[in-house]
Amino acid sequence: MTKHFFYVSSDLKLAPDDEVGLERLQRIGVGGAVEVEVKQPRNIKHHRKFWKMMDLVRRQSVLEDTYHTTKALVNAFKLEIGVAEAVIRPSGAIVMIPGSIAFTNMEQGEFDAFYNNAIKIIVREFLGGGPEDEQGLRNEIEEIIR
Repeated sequence: MTKHFFYVSSDLKLAPDDEVGLERLQRIGVGGAVEVEVKQPRNIKHHRKFWKMMDLVRRQSVLEDTYHTTKALVNAFKLEIGVAEAVIRPSGAIVMIPGSIAFTNMEQGEFDAFYNNAIKIIVREFLGGGPEDEQGLRNEIEEIIR
């Protein structure tokens, strides 16, 4: 099966994003049935913005003493918000391991929610701020990635 990308037009119809997709639809013809799995592909810039944010937060706070790498902070964050998997050790003890936010595991809509939750939890739980500080973190991240 060949994968094609489509865009949602202003009248909420799907339109192919290239000539190959258009030709494929023309071969199927008007009224032809197709199977569609609706997924919104991840935005790499948004993914990178998340990692920049986590790195900034780690380096510019007391968290740098606790989390020696950005990956360590991200793993702690994932555990905090429940992006985790329970593993049973041979002793019977249950431990949680951080889950994945890889492109194959989370489409863009899910990542949007994850990112917005990250802002709230990072400000509240990791930096000791309140809702009024969330926009400040967003602004700081936007300045860095420009």
